[in-house]
Amino acid sequence: DWVCKCIAPEMGTSAIGAPGSCTVDECTISANSDICTMAGQTCEDNNNAVRGDWECVCAMPSTTRATAQAVAVCLIDECADMAKSMICTVATQTCNDPDQSVTDDWQCECVLPQMGTPATMAAASCTVDECVTQGSTCTNAGQSCTDPDQSVADDWQCECIMPATGTPATMMAATCTQVGECVANAATCTAVGQNCVDPTMTAGDWQCECIAPQMGASVTMGTATCTLDECTVMANSQVCTNAGQLCEDTDTSTSDSWECVCNAPFTNRATRAVATCSLDECIANGATCTAAGQDCEDPDLTVASDWQCKCIAPAMGSAAVMAPTVCTQTGECATMANEVICTNAGQACEDPDTMTMGDWVCKCISPETGTNVVGAAATCTVDECTIASVAAICTGAGQTCEDNDIAVRNDWECVCAMPSTTRATAQAATCLYDECTDMAKSMICTAGTQTCNDPDQTVMDNWQCECVLPKTGAATTMMLATCTEDECVTQGSPRKWAPVRLGHQVPAQLMNAPFLRTQTSVRWLDKLAKITIMPSEEIGNVFVPC
Repeated sequence: DWVCKCIAPEMGTSAIGAPGSCTVDECTISANSDICTMAGQTCEDNNNAVRGDWECVCAMPSTTRATAQAVAVCLIDECADMAKSMICTVATQTCNDPDQSVTDDWQCECVLPQMGTPATMAAASCTVDECVTQGSTCTNAGQSCTDPDQSVADDWQCECIMPATGTPATMMAATCTQVGECVANAATCTAVGQNCVDPTMTAGDWQCECIAPQMGASVTMGTATCTLDECTVMANSQVCTNAGQLCEDTDTSTSDSWECVCNAPFTNRATRAVATCSLDECIANGATCTAAGQDCEDPDLTVASDWQCKCIAPAMGSAAVMAPTVCTQTGECATMANEVICTNAGQACEDPDTMTMGDWVCKCISPETGTNVVGAAATCTVDECTIASVAAICTGAGQTCEDNDIAVRNDWECVCAMPSTTRATAQAATCLYDECTDMAKSMICTAGTQTCNDPDQTVMDNWQCECVLPKTGAATTMMLATCTEDECVTQGSPRKWAPVRLGHQVPAQLMNAPFLRTQTSVRWLDKLAKITIMPSEEIGNVFVPC
């Protein structure tokens, strides 16, 4: 007639010769409910047959809850409030709550193709450059597009590009009058959205040139190769920057290839839209758990500071947020001396048969693998690039992941695509590439006796040809610069000079000399004649050209 009976605070019916059915609402345990109430939260236990599953629940309108602990931060998406979100939707804008742990920070944001700065707790002032969506009508005809008033709809215009002339046309291509050889050849250029220019009266020198904001070298008697970094178009880049993301154009030779890219260490990218950024916090914090012989889990990759340390079976215990938890070991692993051998190696202790002595083992914690060792630490390895969340950091930046020593943790590297050779450990690399090392590009400059320079090796298609002294001129991107030379600098006759001591009067015969009575010389000689410096303050000679 022996029975198993429930132990308080659990309650249930005793059973003869077998375990009883015991339950408990853990929120009736003051130690649990006090944790919630002290944080201004309520305690809920939705399954009385399971232990350790009670939750603290934030007050409405927040729906955040945490298991077996108080919620650290109660999150409220203010845009879920219809009265607030309607302010944005009525203005054809979207509502966004950038920080759900803070109140009164919701914003109305412009919707593409409109642009404007988000406004807090009010509708934003949005404008639209209609040339972003309608400009192809103009560029396809070799013309430029302008939107004279971005607050007004349907006023965009196509305009002829010099030297062609014509009246701007609203919402359609203009009729342009070409000059010179472009009269017969303009169609070759406009067919590919380029402009025709005829620089001189010489036959056979007409050129096709790229239309801004596209870039590329003009080509004589043929079409040019034009590229455009679409992230230089504010309407595109603002989509990303408003969300705190980067804008990248992965192919400047094609349109609609720009992407919003999450800032490291977050990963993900999206084409022509804001990306949904994610971060497996166990990449950076997993060692905190493994050092205690526990496993790390990030339950929501889009939420920060929610990673947890969890016990590894057969050890038992509740998960702890952002810290090691307390696990109850079984068998020989309950002996501290045994458990420490494993945890010091970042491994878990397991006793496969609690009735047998001396069979406890240290085992590798996923994603590491290796053979369990009885009574000693195991040898565990992992190619960290096989961890999806690690690999995504590299691939999300258009890079490859390499782990050259699988016995060492956190030594994985992101490696830039060729021709860049830059790499970075445990993070996405900033890819550097000197475009002037490309012989085809540098030869364009050297063939014109100019030098090639890449002013920003993180950006493509910005190499420049620069003039070489004594020639001067502005550096030109992706083509030869226009350089000029004052030959008198190198070929002019040497000047003769006469010294004049400061503090003394300039001789009258020198001041009035006919060969000095020029507009330039008189100005500074008159000024020099008025200078009075005491002998003790003399600072040297001034040389007057004779």
